[in-house]
Amino acid sequence: MRFGSQTGLLVAALTAALVSGCGETVQGTAAPQIDRDDPLAVIEIALETMFTWNPAQDASGADALERAAPYLGPELASQTNVAEPGAGSQWEQWKNDEATVHADAVFLADEHPPDDDHTVHRVVSIRQSATTPNDVLIDENEHTAWVVATKGSDGWRLDSLQF
Repeated sequence: MRFGSQTGLLVAALTAALVSGCGETVQGTAAPQIDRDDPLAVIEIALETMFTWNPAQDASGADALERAAPYLGPELASQTNVAEPGAGSQWEQWKNDEATVHADAVFLADEHPPDDDHTVHRVVSIRQSATTPNDVLIDENEHTAWVVATKGSDGWRLDSLQF
């Protein structure tokens, strides 16, 4: 099964519950320091954190969502439908290969609703690359996402994500 056919896995991982809340540390790891006053920096780190997976150590993509919690707004963080890849899924193959799935987010020059002081809309390409411990690329996929970031009292957060 090709990684490119795993769009359902990506979408399912996005709807996983984020029961750890939105603190600045997750699973004992400090969140990267970013400028919370820069909505684009928040969008980029949120997406890259959400879609960078380590199947050999993570139980599922929901672990990456927990790591992204400091960058997510209440609407996205309140998702309660937990879905994990089942036996025989690509996740198990990556786990067996000890692969790491790294995500890069790139802003696209597409039209989007106008920004204001409290809301930013963007179209983003998310490329995931699965590599073995010796840096052999075993799979790659790219998705286009429509995102919204909102500004709250503690800075910007990714609030909406649609594929």
